[in-house]
Amino acid sequence: MTDNRSTRRLPSKPDVDPRQMEFICRDYERFAEDGLPHSLEEYLLEEYGIDTSADYAGFPLKNPWGKASGQLSMTQRQAEEDVEAGLGFIVLKTVIAQDAEGAQTMQDWAIKESRMVAERIRGASGEEGWTISWKGRGWWQSFDDYLQLIRDAQRSAHKTRTLIVPSCKYHLPTSEDEVWREEEYEYTTRHLWQAWQEFAEQPGASMPLEKDFSPTLAGSDRASAQAQILRWLTKVPELIRSVSQSYRDPAR
Repeated sequence: MTDNRSTRRLPSKPDVDPRQMEFICRDYERFAEDGLPHSLEEYLLEEYGIDTSADYAGFPLKNPWGKASGQLSMTQRQAEEDVEAGLGFIVLKTVIAQDAEGAQTMQDWAIKESRMVAERIRGASGEEGWTISWKGRGWWQSFDDYLQLIRDAQRSAHKTRTLIVPSCKYHLPTSEDEVWREEEYEYTTRHLWQAWQEFAEQPGASMPLEKDFSPTLAGSDRASAQAQILRWLTKVPELIRSVSQSYRDPAR
């Protein structure tokens, strides 16, 4: 069987209208000297007719540029710098779920490991460049420290429309016989939500939350257990929604 589809590559020189290129070069020179405009989103809409509004899991974003969970989203200073830079969203470093006694079923991922690797790469065109990769695990500091990070990040982002997104690694059973640690889901989710609420725009507002699966699958043969992974994808959202209703609904 022959694949006759042609491979399309981006041109080495962008095919941009000369007039548009003139505007881009003008802005590049001006903003490199004076900094970006106060509202980049309004400027792009007025000057280029580009609407940068987007959404993250149903939460409105002022723009689609944000930071993923990792070593660069785990301090108050990093969050402040990202908010000041005008990012649309910041996903905080992944915390490991725990119960009221501090026990963590997935504690093997709560270790201090952070390393950056820079490697040279060669593209299909033969041109050389660099790629940067990070090696790391989950949040290794205390759970109280993570809750404070949420508060600090929320305070920094208050009224800026930069969305702060906590990230959590919950318990994931490795077999059908293993019991789900629902007490870890309940305790962790409740405290994440309470910390996030302190600087929410509206009292009782829903909280965006990233459930991180990747540390469980990276470098593991668990990635081949497709039935179990599908079970996680179905069960985890149900658990999070269920436990969140238990403390948000006074009738329960």
